[in-house]
Amino acid sequence: MGPAEGGAASDRTSPRILREVADLGPGDHACLIYLDDDDCMAALSAYLHQGLAVGERVLWIVDAPTVHEIRSYFRDAGGAIGDAERRGQLVFLPSDETYLRKGTFDPHRMVDLLQQETQRALDDGFTGLRVTGEMTGARSGPLGSERLTEFEALLNAFFPGTACTGLCQYDARRFPPAALRDVWRTHPIVISLVHADPGRSEAERRWEGILASLPGMAYRCRNDRGWTMEFVSEGSVDLLGYTPDALVGNREVSYARLIHPEDRPRVWDTVQKAIARREPFTMPYRIRTATGEEKLVWERGMAIQGEGEEALLTGFITDVTARVRMAERVREERAWSEAIIRNAPNIIIGLDRDARIVIFNRFAEELTGYAAPEVVGKDWFTTFLPPEIHEETRSVWNEIIAQKLVYHHHENVILTKMGEERVISWRNTVVKKNGEFRMVLAIGEDVTERKRGEAKRAQLIQRLTVLHRVSQEITRAARDPEGIYATIHRAVAELMPAEAFAISLRTGDDEAEAVYLVDEGGRYPSERVPPGEGLTWHVLSTGEPVVIPDVTVGVPFPRRQFGSKESVRSILAVPLRIGERTVGMLATQSYEPAVYSEEDLQILEMLVAHAAAALENARLLSDLRESEGKFRSVFENTLLGLYRTTPEGRIVMANPTLVRMLGYESFEELAQRDLTAEGYEPGYLRREFQERVEREGEVRGLEGTWVRKDGSTLFVRESARLIRDETGQPLYYDGTVEDVTELVAARRARERQERLLAIAGRMANLGGWYVDLTTDQVLWSDEVAAIHEMPPGIYPSVEERISFYAPEHQARFREVFTACATEGIPYDVELQIITRSGRRVWVRTIGEPVRDAAGRIVGVQGTLQDITDRKRAEDDLRESAKRYRELVEDISDVIIAISADGIVTYISPVARALGGYSPDEIVGQPFARFIHPDDLPGLFQAFQETLSGREPAPFEHRVIAKSGDLIWVRTLTKPFFRDGKPAGVRGVMSDISARKRTEAELAESYARIQHLFDAIVDALASTIELRDPYTAGHQRRVAELAVAIARELGLSAKDQAGLRIAGLVHDVGKIVVPSEILSKPGRLSPLEMDMVRVHPEAGWNVLQGIDFPWPVAEVVHQHHERLDGSGYPQGLAGEEILLGARILAVADVVEAISSHRPYRAALGIEAALAEVEAGRGKLYDPQVVDACLVVFRNGFTFRAASQAG
Repeated sequence: MGPAEGGAASDRTSPRILREVADLGPGDHACLIYLDDDDCMAALSAYLHQGLAVGERVLWIVDAPTVHEIRSYFRDAGGAIGDAERRGQLVFLPSDETYLRKGTFDPHRMVDLLQQETQRALDDGFTGLRVTGEMTGARSGPLGSERLTEFEALLNAFFPGTACTGLCQYDARRFPPAALRDVWRTHPIVISLVHADPGRSEAERRWEGILASLPGMAYRCRNDRGWTMEFVSEGSVDLLGYTPDALVGNREVSYARLIHPEDRPRVWDTVQKAIARREPFTMPYRIRTATGEEKLVWERGMAIQGEGEEALLTGFITDVTARVRMAERVREERAWSEAIIRNAPNIIIGLDRDARIVIFNRFAEELTGYAAPEVVGKDWFTTFLPPEIHEETRSVWNEIIAQKLVYHHHENVILTKMGEERVISWRNTVVKKNGEFRMVLAIGEDVTERKRGEAKRAQLIQRLTVLHRVSQEITRAARDPEGIYATIHRAVAELMPAEAFAISLRTGDDEAEAVYLVDEGGRYPSERVPPGEGLTWHVLSTGEPVVIPDVTVGVPFPRRQFGSKESVRSILAVPLRIGERTVGMLATQSYEPAVYSEEDLQILEMLVAHAAAALENARLLSDLRESEGKFRSVFENTLLGLYRTTPEGRIVMANPTLVRMLGYESFEELAQRDLTAEGYEPGYLRREFQERVEREGEVRGLEGTWVRKDGSTLFVRESARLIRDETGQPLYYDGTVEDVTELVAARRARERQERLLAIAGRMANLGGWYVDLTTDQVLWSDEVAAIHEMPPGIYPSVEERISFYAPEHQARFREVFTACATEGIPYDVELQIITRSGRRVWVRTIGEPVRDAAGRIVGVQGTLQDITDRKRAEDDLRESAKRYRELVEDISDVIIAISADGIVTYISPVARALGGYSPDEIVGQPFARFIHPDDLPGLFQAFQETLSGREPAPFEHRVIAKSGDLIWVRTLTKPFFRDGKPAGVRGVMSDISARKRTEAELAESYARIQHLFDAIVDALASTIELRDPYTAGHQRRVAELAVAIARELGLSAKDQAGLRIAGLVHDVGKIVVPSEILSKPGRLSPLEMDMVRVHPEAGWNVLQGIDFPWPVAEVVHQHHERLDGSGYPQGLAGEEILLGARILAVADVVEAISSHRPYRAALGIEAALAEVEAGRGKLYDPQVVDACLVVFRNGFTFRAASQAG
């Protein structure tokens, strides 16, 4: 292709070079080394147009020259490329999207890009991909040229056999000799546009120095029988043992004498044929060095002028002895690799394109039972794979053959010669030779046993998960025994075979009842279990679990059947225990023999550990409800009067009998009576009664005459008792009163004094655990891990688990655990642990031994429950009643309750201090009546959010006092419920009027200070404008543009404010520059310019002492710094320059160029924007420049900015 087709060739560019470049084809990887840009462009033109001509897509990775410069070159040379670009055949990509994508040069990522682009070109209908790129950009990455050699080596492995052609461009002026030496070594094809000519330029003479450092010898010689040298590089010393002077002109020896005698004729013939065809020549041959050493060399050269014996040759000769020896070593290693494959401890098979077996190693023989000769040549799928997976695996195979999957990892089942299934994990690799498919090499690992273990562990984890879920369901059904029975039944049916199921509970020493009987026929009525009969009494009496593989063989106790006529065969029964007591039995039955395993027993015991507690709790709660009902009935219907009074004389409790006895209408009326001032019995002071009770502890049968409301007397017999608090101080007087006027026989009444405690509420946060004594490893559920504040999936050793217990409890836990692990003694204890974060948590832990088939203890399993809340509740409950009334009546904040329809139902007495209203004036009124109208919408919204279950933020609003004054309050609300439905809200109101007044005063004070601050900055900015009238308004305009850029970049309002201040005073340092220099109409002298360049540091000196909330002084100091370090006064570069200074620099340049100056007229906005865009990435921050361009595109003008200011 001539210059007319591909652009104007440089005068120095040889037609042979152009032809050699154009002839590069798919699979070639070449480098183009040049010193002259025109030479390079001529060669690249030939390379590009050849690719377009043969239908390839051309990808040009651009650094220098730019895309614009490349297009201009082709347009000026008459070889326009616009049509190729428009149809997608020519694509330009910048280097920062390829070599330096994400800011780092990554060779592997670049090779991946070439693979993707080659495939994309083929998919788009092109014959291949022709790629070229300037490598200087890759060298400028964070790792410099260190990874170029790695990159080129990866390309050598990529190009062969592909539809991709590569030409790497290397500007010899930009690479050190060592780097070029590596480039020369790693490229299969090297095209040099540089010739060693002493008359060439200085840059080209530098190339001769580079040649001297390359691993070989560059030369220019005559085409005669002695190969008379005219130029030889310094590489001759290492290659031949002769200096260039010894070879030039055959001074000491001719090069022909150094060629091995047997190879001289072939060398001569090869060169003469290449000259005749006007082509370059390449050939290997042997030489003998000055020391007599024999070397194998490789030569590449061409005729550069003349023909025949008058021709002048140039080229390069390099030592390939080591490369040949390496090839021999490769052959040896190949034999070694085949031995490894044959004896490897993994399955290794090779399959041809038709999936016929071509390699079958020894391990494969041992695993499958086949000898290699039996299977080599046979179809892999029909010989080894089950029929049901043929279709799936052939689909994967077809993708591998189509080379859509070069490397693939999967698992599948194979069949051995005996028909056994084995699971194999395969890693498949496509093996190629010279770019052509050779075979698929598959390396397999037998993972059958591992898969079985994983399945067993997954089943155990799934079972523990079910246990955790069931424990929560049991907790939710804690008050409903029937719900607990059904939940347990569903869980057992989910965990193991359970065609029949039974729960029996002990109802007395010799009494038991089957409370839940169910099989495939349905639920059966409860029935009494006769004493000592059957499985139930066996388990209740021994407290031991029972596993019966087959009830038809050797059952040691009578067997009772129920339900279906079909005979039960297998039984698994476990005791329900509370501490050391056996309170019941759970049994699951199957119609198949031997279906229950040791693991089933362990799982069932873990389930009943929680179920027993839940059933016992349900029974106790039932008894508690019955007792409460009886107590309420006695309290309200007894013929005795009951009361409770405080030492201060306040009546806090009285039953209806006592209220009627004393002639009152209600308890509230009776409670108004002050016993300190007016006791029940005239003449008998209450103080005397209190002293007697405190002295004796109680008073029994004290007879007296009491006064009724109407003044009449009542004969009573009173018994009273003193109740003290934890410190021993009198707390209450509880008493009974018998009206002996109406009753002949006095009956002593006694009030129940002790509180009914919840014995066993919900058992939340319950999880299961298992200790394998053979491995000393603990396996626990996620819930147990959460209680310890450990991440799921991390399991401790036994000692690590013991270390979680509090120091004072470790000995106790070790004692019970050791007894369980060695003697089989179960335990149920409550101890403290210290979690991973250092928090102390109370836990209840239950443990049971796990035995193998021989009865040996092999593990310990159990449950763990967080009972911290219960412990804390026990401590807090004693204080709650006393503190509640103090909290409500003495707290300084107002406590209020509002019904769902907005009516105030309660308000604490402190409301009078807040708004002047008494509680009676507020209760029963709509709460909206007391709220400022402007605040009602927000308060109503918060009220509705509270009722709907959402928790709103505290709401600040105004209330209207009785005096009409407005009072600011802060209200926090929470809902309360009746029968499970929202009944209203309760809240706390805090007076924040003083805070509101303070906030208003602070806001006013801040506004005054801000106004004063702005005035000072404006005055400071005006100082320089007085000395430099030509730039009047410059600082203000720069500040406005800088703020607009900062806003576009997304900086905060605070940062924008700081940047505005810096812009207003950025030239304040010019106060030290003489005014005649500032207003000089002509160009400044170097001395005058040095004086002007002092102003950033002078500005910094002025501003550094001012305590700005922003780095104003530093931004002013740096606003003339440039990204590449060429600015002043500090020569900072890149990220060393503050972002504010980088923004101010762009704004300053744009305003300065677009405005009038003493030494020139205004150049306009377009010139200013062109200047910063030209310096983008070099002088100015690219993001700041882009933001500036957007600001002006969006309509920003300095006139508008000034008006805004």
